[in-house]
Amino acid sequence: MSPNNFSYQKIEANQIRLLAVPKRWLSREPSRSSPLQDLRFDVKTYRRGNTPSYTAVSYAWGNEAPNKRIYLDGRPFPVRPNLWSCLHYLSQSEWEYLWVDAICIDQSNKRERGEQVQVMDEIYRSAVAVSAWLGLVPLPEFYVQDLASAQPLLTLETEPFDWIDALDDLANRPYWSRMWVIQEVLCGSHVEIYCSNNHVDLQYFKWLLERATNNILPSAEAIDKLSRSAISEKYKALPLILGRHPDRHPELQQPLHDLLLNHRRAKCTDARDRVFALLGLIPQRERNLLSMFFPDYFLSHEDVVMITLSYFLEFGRISINEDSGNLFEALGINSQRLAKRLLAAAERFWPWWEVPHTKGAGHPISYQSFSFAEVVEDETALLDSWLSVHDESDIEEVGIRAQPRLESRFWRRIMLLLVVVGFIWLGLQTWRAHLEWTWFTLLQRE
Repeated sequence: MSPNNFSYQKIEANQIRLLAVPKRWLSREPSRSSPLQDLRFDVKTYRRGNTPSYTAVSYAWGNEAPNKRIYLDGRPFPVRPNLWSCLHYLSQSEWEYLWVDAICIDQSNKRERGEQVQVMDEIYRSAVAVSAWLGLVPLPEFYVQDLASAQPLLTLETEPFDWIDALDDLANRPYWSRMWVIQEVLCGSHVEIYCSNNHVDLQYFKWLLERATNNILPSAEAIDKLSRSAISEKYKALPLILGRHPDRHPELQQPLHDLLLNHRRAKCTDARDRVFALLGLIPQRERNLLSMFFPDYFLSHEDVVMITLSYFLEFGRISINEDSGNLFEALGINSQRLAKRLLAAAERFWPWWEVPHTKGAGHPISYQSFSFAEVVEDETALLDSWLSVHDESDIEEVGIRAQPRLESRFWRRIMLLLVVVGFIWLGLQTWRAHLEWTWFTLLQRE
């Protein structure tokens, strides 16, 4: 990294960064004839819960290289083209402060990433609005062919813009297939959809989808049925948009296992985020248990999968084997052989739920070299340890289910010990008989 590039200052776990839009940019009318200007922002740090009004930006990262440049506190910072376009238009809107994950989180700092991802749902819930960026307005087909070999467009405006005519294109943008978007759209108290220099309220976009599919859904159950139908393949945005049904929103928590299966085809750059991106949508008791380990970017993808499987086996009453294809697809595991190894490691992992774990400390958890050397051997002590670090509601929800397994394993250990003692006793008796026979033989010779 060039010494002139922007460098991050350390922030505490209870702080966030915001991008402040310089006042000269606010409400600036876009001009098609003027050349593109540099995008400049000031980086401000605030304590969570004591921030100015801001919008949390939701967008698809994309696969392009970060070959575009913005300026943070006067220093250059590389961004991907899609994000550059998004910031270009949002800086011309009414928002004075923006929160953008790729910029406001130091992506090179694993500890900071883990701390910020843990409160990502809170960041989106606390925003005045979530600004969902779908990209530039669609071009006619003959323009697309002419521009196929040209440099990607960064800006494109059209007035007026017909959202109805563009619905088929907009409702199938890559944005709707991204894993992080699920939490961002569902957690926001208010969501606005942006496309170039145009934006509408999410409710209007939802109405367009209902109109296009001839569906007005009276219940959350009807949404689930529609989400599994062929119409959801025609409009990729449909399941997520309708997930904000009044029956569920804002209290839309679902078990992690269900969320993984429902969104197993969603995509993300970092495979660990297939789990981490859903933590803000699960019930609090479930989140309390998983927060012992997640999110932690010091863990490998395989370690995250192993811990998740162990959680399902230990507390979820879920039957899993290497043929549970949908679940392993949701966790980003495509090899049946690897699935079998991870499942075997998960079945041995259960004592680590009782051992204190410091996230981001390089804790020696690995499915490849899994060892019980540091695990407390006394099952009664394990149970006492679990009870001491969980409150009464957690004990009622999970501890009661864990206790029979602990007791069962304790008695299996006792039985194994008795078998070993029996073999030792039998060996001693055999050895004693052999000595007596030898002694008797020697006496006979004398």
